[in-house]
Formats: sequence, structure tokens, C-alpha cells
Amino acid sequence: MDTDYKKVCFELFGTDDVEELKKIANKLNNNRNAGRKRKFTKNEVYDIEKMLSCGITINEIAKKYNTSRQIVHKYINQKPKETYTLRLNYMYLQHPCTIIDVDFINEKIKIENRTDDILRRAFGVVENPTWKQFNEFLKDRCFPETRGNLKSVLKDLGIECYDPLQIIEKTKGKTADDNMWIKIKYYKNEVNWVKTVDLENIKKEKIINHTSKGDQPKWNVNGKWYKADYIGYEALSEFVVSELLKKSNVNEFVSYNLVKIKADEKEYTGCESANFRKEDEILIPIEKLHRQYLGKGLAQTLAEKESVEEKISYTVNFIEEKTNLKNVGEYFSFLLAIDAFFLNEDRHTNNIAVIRNEKTKEFKMAPVFDNGLSLLSDINDYKLSEDIFKNINKMTAKPFDKDFDVQLDATEKLFGSKLKFYFKNEDIDKISDELKGFYDESIIKRVTTILYAQKRKYSHYF
Repeated sequence: MDTDYKKVCFELFGTDDVEELKKIANKLNNNRNAGRKRKFTKNEVYDIEKMLSCGITINEIAKKYNTSRQIVHKYINQKPKETYTLRLNYMYLQHPCTIIDVDFINEKIKIENRTDDILRRAFGVVENPTWKQFNEFLKDRCFPETRGNLKSVLKDLGIECYDPLQIIEKTKGKTADDNMWIKIKYYKNEVNWVKTVDLENIKKEKIINHTSKGDQPKWNVNGKWYKADYIGYEALSEFVVSELLKKSNVNEFVSYNLVKIKADEKEYTGCESANFRKEDEILIPIEKLHRQYLGKGLAQTLAEKESVEEKISYTVNFIEEKTNLKNVGEYFSFLLAIDAFFLNEDRHTNNIAVIRNEKTKEFKMAPVFDNGLSLLSDINDYKLSEDIFKNINKMTAKPFDKDFDVQLDATEKLFGSKLKFYFKNEDIDKISDELKGFYDESIIKRVTTILYAQKRKYSHYF
């Protein structure tokens, strides 16, 4: 039996005219959506925030105002401004208790408490927490670094080192002690904010520079080192290498941030890093270590050895014998793989070092540091106008052979392949975006091209 739709429409709506039916349909749609997309006044937003602080849920508030939860969220969760690129919502069950916006560049946070219950606030009675207090809060939401099976737990989480924020990304900051947890949201920093450091009245450090490529300006201020670009983009190299090492199985390396430096009535592009030597520690390059114990420089001694393997074995045995350290060979396997990947042409025997504690007389290997002459950063020797791969072929390695792969192959033959990277092409692109505001597009493009090429060449490290 055929249905007479015109008759049905007339019975339901009192008309079968198409235009009249359209008007009725539009009216019904407007009535249905009127309560869903409403706008809140400032007073209403204030009332909503007070209700949240009293424990009323988002769902209950949405029902009260006849709107959706998404609309309520839009008004109470405004995107943070300026350099705040991370938001942590400290939650009790499904109720947000403290909103924490994080500025990594300037090491600042700002918070908004949404509960009157002091015990459910991230920082209790503290309204303006410091960066140190923020890091303490993160650690408090993780298992302790002293945990006996730490390495096994980190491995299960897919994390290479103890980093509270990375751990919270995996665990949501949940603990067995309470019902609190953390919801994380990253915001893309649409503007490249540049940190400027005024060193106008600070004297440059007079440091013996063992490289043949000049005297890079350096400053030591309040436990931080600042280095300015001198022959190209050394600071960029330091920053890029350390950022990508964060996504590797290398545990000990110096982390660098890009900054603008005001000094000598000029503005430099440079980098900053924390002083990795603790109190009562001294840094001893292995060149000096060899000379102090044997009365002769290590570089000179290595020049007398015939094979690359012999040079490496000699160096490793010497360090282990004089310092009582173990696994020095593995250290070199990591180090020379890093240098080969990032094309560090300056790993001479003064840029490999041990650290000695002056009180205990105990030694440890220094973290990976001084990667400034990587990625073709010397634009005097490797001009931007020249072909990238021709420049790469011109480079010479140190300290055991002029060829990166020859000394790397010899080291891995002796001690095995150790390095593993976990970064992806998207990570390279993200770092490239962070270089804007510091360097020209031609330099950024060159560095990106090198990283992509090295990632293909050394694909076995991924």
C-alpha cells in the first residue's frame, strides 16, 4: 500500500505546502539548538566557577543552564596565553581541582584553584608556586626515583630515564594513596618566543679553547653557562643534539636551550646550559689525564698506534686502569655513534672527559657535552651556498680516525652497538619550528635536510 505523504504532512503540521514545511523545520531546529549553543555572561562564568569550587560537576552545570558540557568547558578552560604550552588539570575523580599552565621557556607556572578543599589543591595553600615547587609536585605524583626495580618499571612504560613529566604522561599521575589524577594538554606555541639574557655587565670567562676554530665567547652566571655563536650556528647544534638525545637511550648528556645574549653592546644568538659539575667536582679531559699520569699527551700517543682498534682499546684500558671505572668501552660506543650521526667534527681528546670528586677521589665519565661543531655549523668551512653532501664528504672525524664510520665500526666491533633513537620525522619538524626567530630559513632547511639524511643512513639505530 502506497503512503500518501502529503496527507500525512497535512495531518501532522496542518499544511502540505513545501515552503511552509521548510519554515516549520527551521523553527524546530532553532528551538532544539537554542539551549545548546548559548553564550555565558561574565557573571554567569563567575557563578559557574564558584559552583565548580563547591564540588558541582560539569554535567550538572550543563543541565542547569540547558547547554552542553563542551560549551561549559569552552568558557572555563580558555587557552593559556604567551609561552604557556602545557596545561595540567589536577583532577579529583572527574572534578578539576587545580589548573596548572606551564611555561617551559621561562620556567614559570600559573595556577587556578577550582576547589575550596585545600587537600585537593595541587599546591595546598600556596597560590603562586615556584618552578621548584612545580617539579616537587610532579615527583610527588610518581613512584620514587629510589625504587629498587626502577629500570624495569621505566622499561615497561617505554621511558629511558626518570623524568616525572614523561611518567605522568603514561600513568596520569595516579597513585594508590588517593583518587587524584592529572589530565595533560599540550598547546602549539603559535609564536616563537625568544628568551633574552642581559650579560652586558658580566665578564666573559677566560677559558683555554682547545679547538682550532677560534675563541667562542662564554659566560658563567649563577650556575649556568652561556655560549654565543662565533663561526656559524654552534648554539643551534648544541640545542638540536640535546633535544634529540632526549628521545634516545643516552642517559647522561648536557641539555641546552636557545637564547639571545646581550653583551658588548651587541646581540648574539647563543645557548644556555646548567653547569653539570657539582660542588667539589673537577672536570679532567682525558688528554690531561694521560699527560698527568704518563707525562705525555694522549693524542701524541694515539698517533703512534697503527690501527683504529688499537687506539680505541688503548684509550679505554688507560681510563679504566687509572680511574677504576667500568664499561668505558660502552661509553665510547655511545659517544662515537652520536658523533657520527650528528657529524661532530670536534671530538678531540680534550672534549672527552672524566669527573673526579675531590672529597671521595672517585671518578665518573662526563656527560656528553660540547656538540657545537656538529651539523655543518661552521659556515666558514662549510658555506651555505655549497652542496650539503659535498660538505659532509669534506668533514673529518676525531679522535681515532678521520672517517666517522671507520672509528664507529671499530668501536662497535670491540664493544657492541649501543645507541638507540626513538624520535620520528615529526620530532625533527617540531624542533625546526622552534629554531624560527633565532636562525634564517636557509640554516634551518640545511639542518633539517642533514637530519633526514642521517636518519636514513643510520636507520639501524631506530
